[in-house]
Amino acid sequence: IPDDGVHPLIQGRSVRLLLDRRIITPEQLERLAGQALSPVVPPLSASAWVTGVLRGNAELLLHEDGLWRALDGWLMTLDPDLFVAQLPLLRRAFADFDVAARQRMGEKVCHLRGSRATGHRASPQTDLCTERAERVLPVLRSFLGVKA
Repeated sequence: IPDDGVHPLIQGRSVRLLLDRRIITPEQLERLAGQALSPVVPPLSASAWVTGVLRGNAELLLHEDGLWRALDGWLMTLDPDLFVAQLPLLRRAFADFDVAARQRMGEKVCHLRGSRATGHRASPQTDLCTERAERVLPVLRSFLGVKA
């Protein structure tokens, strides 16, 4: 894994290549994502890492729940202005995803939201703040191309 002297975009891409070649496990991906998306990491660096990992591979985010949780957790820690400032950078990571993949991501968000509303969690490590999710959903729908 690259050291701290390597640009986060390259670090993220390196992690993706290692995962694609099964050199690292999904558990290691989750750990690395947690480190890269830690609150102590500057938001620009975290966004670059996400872009490196996700670029052109929606299935990775849809199937690797550890990565999903790390990204969701990081996004939830951003204050609203910082979240909006990161959107153009994150859009690059999602730009190559086809409409169907973006819709499945929107459905996953809605499923997690619905699970929380009924008192059932999607997984033991998923914890959604309904109030904050409600504020973000219109932006995510637009971002992912999902109709309300």
